[in-house]
Amino acid sequence: MWLYSAIVPLPGLYRSVQYAVYAYHQHLLNLIICQSISGKGDPYDNAVAENFFSCFKRERVRLHHYFSREQAMANIFSYIETFYNAVRPHSSISWLSPNAFALSLNFSHVA
Repeated sequence: MWLYSAIVPLPGLYRSVQYAVYAYHQHLLNLIICQSISGKGDPYDNAVAENFFSCFKRERVRLHHYFSREQAMANIFSYIETFYNAVRPHSSISWLSPNAFALSLNFSHVA
């Protein structure tokens, strides 16, 4: 009996999380950050982010050994800015790089 009583949460403790979530949500709103939550049963909501991190780990992280945080940050920044966005083709945008895709857009009809 003593083991069971040791793992039962204190009365009302589980309810305090709703207030923490509310405060966190308010903090995000103050920072002008929009929360994004996947729809129930829809695994494709996060597919783009999952694909990015998969490619990122395969093409950059697993191929390098970083000796400092600064070295890792510089290498990651270089990967994203000079390769991933500038050169690497993406299947979701007809195998163009994001920079090439942005240049191909015709904004003449936008007022």
